[in-house]
Amino acid sequence: MDVLNVVAFVIALIAHIMLLITAFKKAFVWGIFCLFFPVIILLFIAIYFRECVRPLILYGISISILLINAGVFGG
Repeated sequence: MDVLNVVAFVIALIAHIMLLITAFKKAFVWGIFCLFFPVIILLFIAIYFRECVRPLILYGISISILLINAGVFGG
């Protein structure tokens, strides 16, 4: 496994944990649903977009690292 892939995975993991923390801060039920039903997190992001900007930026950085890695190093 390439080092950049691991870095991108860690950044995405941090972003997901940040989203879960935000969901739990809004309401315990939101946190539980987002934890056990990952598709619900998309609904949470749509409703509470302002609170989710930081994790979404981290997700974008993670995806950018993966795309750059795939383009430059061929996968």
